[in-house]
Amino acid sequence: KGLEEMEYQLSRTGVVSEEVWVDETEFVTEEEIFEYEQSGTPLMDIRRDSEGNILQVWVRWTAVRDLTQSGNRDRHYVIDRTFGRIRVGDGVHGMHPPKGGLEQMKVTYQVTSGQIGNVGARQINQMQDSIAFVGEVYNPEPAAGGCQAEKLESALVRGPELLKHRNRAVSSKDYEWLAREAY
Repeated sequence: KGLEEMEYQLSRTGVVSEEVWVDETEFVTEEEIFEYEQSGTPLMDIRRDSEGNILQVWVRWTAVRDLTQSGNRDRHYVIDRTFGRIRVGDGVHGMHPPKGGLEQMKVTYQVTSGQIGNVGARQINQMQDSIAFVGEVYNPEPAAGGCQAEKLESALVRGPELLKHRNRAVSSKDYEWLAREAY
């Protein structure tokens, strides 16, 4: 299995949030469908025909920090939000999606434009697609919260400190770094 099969590039970068769904119609077991229907969790989207036969089963996968602790049946993925890349398991560390590539996977996600998206009230006033009976759109409040990605120089300074303190304060320098990261 090559890298191309395990890593997918999204069309946009700067991902803020995402949902990854995989079409496992041919691979999901009856037990898993039964468990899902009993639990009522939103981890599967089962589409049936008028007689109740299964047409499609979309399964929501879960984001994890890395795949080293994932088993071969764990529906996990790792996302690089900065560059918009999704990596899935290889069948040993994390489940490998069914054959079919991108046709078997759908990702809905939100992105940020960084500081460019911080605009004043009434600055967003155009629709991408027209909607019947809608004559005007605008943002009533300022759009805020966007920021640029961290610079490489800053990451090179912060990274070793993060490895040293591992989000636990022991020394006064650890407290200083944790306070800096919090704000």
